[in-house]
Amino acid sequence: MIRWLIISICIFFSFNGEAQNIYDLNHTKRYADYLYSSKEYKRAALEYERALFMGCKDSSVYMNFFKSLRISGSPDLGKSVLRDFMANNQVCQPGVSDEYIKLMLSRRSFVTADSLIKQWNPYSKDFLRASSFVLQRKYKDFDSLYSGNNMHDESLKGIKLKVEDITNVKLKSPLLAASMSIVIPGTGKMYYGDWKDGFVSLLIVAANAWQSYRGFSKKGSDSAYGWIFAGVSLGFYSGNIWGTWKGTKRRNKRLLEEKYYNAEEYIYNNF
Repeated sequence: MIRWLIISICIFFSFNGEAQNIYDLNHTKRYADYLYSSKEYKRAALEYERALFMGCKDSSVYMNFFKSLRISGSPDLGKSVLRDFMANNQVCQPGVSDEYIKLMLSRRSFVTADSLIKQWNPYSKDFLRASSFVLQRKYKDFDSLYSGNNMHDESLKGIKLKVEDITNVKLKSPLLAASMSIVIPGTGKMYYGDWKDGFVSLLIVAANAWQSYRGFSKKGSDSAYGWIFAGVSLGFYSGNIWGTWKGTKRRNKRLLEEKYYNAEEYIYNNF
């Protein structure tokens, strides 16, 4: 009887000891890795952060932590760990440094990223420099980097194609568009691609101008009818010129932004 009592007590404390250890460093790392492999990046980042607070120095934990922060897109996570990491890692091993710089680029901390690329010399240095240039819209700097890369690194070729898409966009001249609308209302909008709005503008200005002409033809300069429609026509005419100028600039900006976002998406997908 006493023997069975002792065995039961030992089993109880054995299970209790196991229960108390599920939050130790080893279990935390394993659980974080499980969440990471399951693509639950925000929860994985929290578990990796817990492991780092426990004193973990494993480079793979740092790398997965930085990746999880970047992919989850949670800017408020990991601030204290990132601050401590920067304070204690003036020299950072390649691999870990690459992931940290990618995180900084994804958070658009370009000054920090550019400084660390020079300081840490990461594995994918040229790719990270190229990514930083493009994300900051420094296309001339990217071209200089690409032309100076004699091997034409494969990682840069995809970015090069995206930059060419941006720089080869055919922009319309706001001045030319406005000038066309001065001569013939609506044609400036047709020039930059808004045929429907341009045709409507032409009809409205022409219709009001015609009504004004009819009024003046019947009663001369004393025609209130003529002056009313003349004022309306002048208002639409002036507004059409201004709208053409603004519309051309909006069209150019929209096209450039579309190409930029394509390049940005390509870069982030290749991080």
